[in-house]
Amino acid sequence: MYHAMTKVSTKDVLMTFFGGAVLLVTMLVISFLLRPLYPLYLRQFDIGTGSIGSEALDSTPRASSIEDLRRLETFTVAMDKRDFSPYRGIALDNVAFVALYLEDGSCVAARIRYDAIQYQPFPGNEHTKLAVMPIGRWEPWVRTEKQEELLANQVHKGIFDTTNYYVDMVGDFGRVRSEWDFCQDYAWAGGMLVALAFLWWERSRRVRNGESTPLVFGWRYYRNGRLSKAQTDLERWMLAACAISRISARLPIDRLGGHPRTPFDAQAVRKNLMDGWEIDRGSMCLSYVDWLLDEKKCASGKRSEIAFDGCRALSLLDTSYIAGYLTRKQMVRNAIPICQLLQRKFSGWAEFGESYLDGYKEFLEKEQRDLKNLEVRRDAFEQLRAAPNSCYQISWNLTMDARYWNDVYDWDNRPPEPQALPKKKQKATPKNPKERWFTATYAPWTVVFAGDWELIGGGAQEVESAKRALERDWGIHNRKEGLEMIEWLCNRHWNDHLPAALSWDLCRANQLLGMYFNVGYITRKELNERSTAVCKLIRQRFHSWEELQQRYLEGFAEWRAGIDHKKDSSAIRRRWEIYQDLKELPDGPYCQPWELLL
Repeated sequence: MYHAMTKVSTKDVLMTFFGGAVLLVTMLVISFLLRPLYPLYLRQFDIGTGSIGSEALDSTPRASSIEDLRRLETFTVAMDKRDFSPYRGIALDNVAFVALYLEDGSCVAARIRYDAIQYQPFPGNEHTKLAVMPIGRWEPWVRTEKQEELLANQVHKGIFDTTNYYVDMVGDFGRVRSEWDFCQDYAWAGGMLVALAFLWWERSRRVRNGESTPLVFGWRYYRNGRLSKAQTDLERWMLAACAISRISARLPIDRLGGHPRTPFDAQAVRKNLMDGWEIDRGSMCLSYVDWLLDEKKCASGKRSEIAFDGCRALSLLDTSYIAGYLTRKQMVRNAIPICQLLQRKFSGWAEFGESYLDGYKEFLEKEQRDLKNLEVRRDAFEQLRAAPNSCYQISWNLTMDARYWNDVYDWDNRPPEPQALPKKKQKATPKNPKERWFTATYAPWTVVFAGDWELIGGGAQEVESAKRALERDWGIHNRKEGLEMIEWLCNRHWNDHLPAALSWDLCRANQLLGMYFNVGYITRKELNERSTAVCKLIRQRFHSWEELQQRYLEGFAEWRAGIDHKKDSSAIRRRWEIYQDLKELPDGPYCQPWELLL
């Protein structure tokens, strides 16, 4: 499943070609070094003078009948060259058994090493050649069932006087590889090991330097980037101020800079800072922050301009922290004056958000850009206002006294762990393990859209806002259309061999049922009945939370590719991180038994 979240760059391709060159050179070197070992390899075979398959000696007895073949331990056979043909006989599993005619007229099957056949003048007739076969041995002819079937179907099976034995005139010569083959076989294996070791070392170096993501154990890599998680209320306040722009850019709103603080993401963020702002060090970031909010603008500037530039300044600070240009201490100390300014100019999140959107509109008009992006950010703002547990729940008037936060932060150690906001009891709270099982199927979706994974449908939103979301995203205007959508999602891929698409649809069906309950389209009793039916379908096709969520993520990636004509790796990675975080919670949604009685 993690192969969807990794990235392969042009450098990876070039290094692969370079690894191929290393492979070829290594093979040549190993092949040269192996040549002195070839005689040692030959010692394990019986291929000397007088062995089976070697040229017959003057002292080698000649067999003239089947009785001689049985009696003699080793022998040779001499026959008129005109009577011998390598094409006369049968083939079993690509092994040729040649017809060998003896002096008494009988015929037996033989495996012959043709290089060891000697041609001598026929006694009394110099114009005829006598073919003297290699040294042979009379062996039992053991065949498999397949070979027995092939033998029964052979046209020439009746030419042999016996099929219980055959003459082996090949011996160990048939198992010996040539010097070239011997060297190449081991050279290829050695070269592959060296080339793979080189590529693995190079890849590891690039991962450490942030130039690539790991090909394996990627979830551990991103899990180790949690230093971007907000760890104090001050940092959560900063993230709330940047939330509108982050949601519109499809970035997580619970991470500083919208990225985990991993080497690869730091490299990507540095590129974005250079392309967008020409920032390549911390001092330049602080200079831009001062330019965005200089004293003159703070004193007499328009409120919309201050809101927009204040958000951009905070975004530059936490993004530069992810890039490694600023320490956490530098980020926080430079953010406090900006937060104080915004608190003085605006009365709350609603006024700040409206002013920010006005400032963004002025920016687009000034730059002569398309205003369609304004609607995207306005939708993000409405979503933040409507969500029951959005980042806007943090107090606007949070203390911004620098001395207070100097005492809160322990700069020599990690900042304190974030405190969870108290949850209010509400209608959407699950009442039993079954309802909690339902909500677990779409928990990552809930977190992505700033909801509470512990609540049905992510929590009770403003009814009209939730209905607008159903109309905008699903084309659902009433209960009837909603239930038709559930039926369509459950049946669309049921008979197809598409587990990813099926997981994606069934989890979304449960998600929609939770939203229907929150807006009043269905009762709690209907919610339990219909969600139970969907969850039973899920457990017919999937066997664990891990399998369900992996397939769900694959289905999301395919759906996203169909919309954007490309895979949004950041959105895919974001959902995978959410699932990993939820899975590790001691009382999280995936601590529930998969086999819970529904």
